[in-house]
Amino acid sequence: MQGKQPLFSFGVISDVQYADIPDGRSYLGVPRYYRHSMLVLQRAVRNWNNPDGYDISAIGWPQDHPKTLQALKILQEKNPNTDKNSPSGLVGLERRFVKFNGGISEGQLKWLDEILQDATKNGQKVVVCCHMPLDPGASSKTALCWNYD
Repeated sequence: MQGKQPLFSFGVISDVQYADIPDGRSYLGVPRYYRHSMLVLQRAVRNWNNPDGYDISAIGWPQDHPKTLQALKILQEKNPNTDKNSPSGLVGLERRFVKFNGGISEGQLKWLDEILQDATKNGQKVVVCCHMPLDPGASSKTALCWNYD
């Protein structure tokens, strides 16, 4: 494989090994910074952040949070049901506008657009992952991210 570029690369986080104990060493003598591991994990998540399909949602934020209020406004406009978790009467792709779903914020979409433009410019491949499906053919219409398009 020498001299060849990989088709793509990705990061994986596993085995964080947080513990509220003093730093130590592994059986092989490798330093272990147990209390510091959560800071390292948070730094990695910030650097590898991917779009959050629940950034604009009616769940997961306090009820008076601006993102909750934005989500409730979208649901009021798109879902006529009293129970906003019900897709009853919604047809096709409109079935995605239920309370247990959400959308990606404008800020995250701008960030993603910049990443994709940079990757295109550099001939890189990109895999976009999200908690909710981003392609209508990948799942039930009811599970689809609000602004998948």
